[in-house]
Amino acid sequence: ILLIQSRPDWRPGKLAEHFSISETRIYQDIKELVAAGIPIYFAQGGYKIAGDFVLRSAELTADEILDLLYPDYLFAEGGPPKPSQSLLEAKMALCLPESIRKRGALDRGRVRVTSGTMKGPQFRRLHDAVGERRRIRIKYASRSSSRTTEREIDPYALVFRRHSWYLIGWCHTRRDVRKFKISRILSVMFTQIRFPEPKGFSLEEYTRGWWEVFGGEPVNVAVRFSRRVADLIHERPPREGQSIQELPGGDVIYRVNVRGVDEISWWIMQYGPDAEVLEPKELRDRVRDNAERMVTLYGRKASPERRRSKVAEPPEPYHPGGP
Repeated sequence: ILLIQSRPDWRPGKLAEHFSISETRIYQDIKELVAAGIPIYFAQGGYKIAGDFVLRSAELTADEILDLLYPDYLFAEGGPPKPSQSLLEAKMALCLPESIRKRGALDRGRVRVTSGTMKGPQFRRLHDAVGERRRIRIKYASRSSSRTTEREIDPYALVFRRHSWYLIGWCHTRRDVRKFKISRILSVMFTQIRFPEPKGFSLEEYTRGWWEVFGGEPVNVAVRFSRRVADLIHERPPREGQSIQELPGGDVIYRVNVRGVDEISWWIMQYGPDAEVLEPKELRDRVRDNAERMVTLYGRKASPERRRSKVAEPPEPYHPGGP
């Protein structure tokens, strides 16, 4: 009923595929709903519900609430949603004003929720551990050392950065606050220990100045961008403390304070010759060295083996406070 109320294009075959049952079963279910007083009928390519009938109960499940509290993307385009996501979309669509649902706004009133597809099987348990302040024991596949280690963690928070979810907490092995990529957490075991609210820890302060995921020493960055890409720089989501200086001719100078130069150097290099690092010298040297290595790489003839090799993701460098 929720699905049919939220969208007018549910045909028998589509419903059967959605619920992984036969069309015959769909016809039987529709007959039982009609017999129960639900005014369902078929017209113009899909099932409809006549009159002013509204199924008022749209209570969200615990997992659906988590999807809304921790969305990876909301109102986003993507592939076909999972059945659980379709039901959540249908419930949300019923909350939209009727003018939006009927007049075609927001892609004909369809709410797209693609959260829950990137969290991994451990997300719910980690969320519960954070809420209960429950110490956990995890197995973690570290990318930097290529080893699997066991850690005891007091989990403080979950954060979404650079297309991935991270757990931030006190690591009893390293005796420091660390972050762990959730997709690399292989197992989670609850202990009987509940830890007190961490004194002196602020998630906002801990993550302040991150460009994406990594930290490091604070540094002031200044980059000159050509007028060809100046609009793209203006369109970026603003960061705390940033400034954009307009120059004669259309170039701009982008200034920001970040912790560490690794990630911002990757961002700068995507603009190629339209971006010039002015400061600090460490970052300017980093971008220049990368550019020189690229010139050397592309200055030689590609071997068949090199052509077949896959492009690797940027390395995740070690830094104080990292996993």
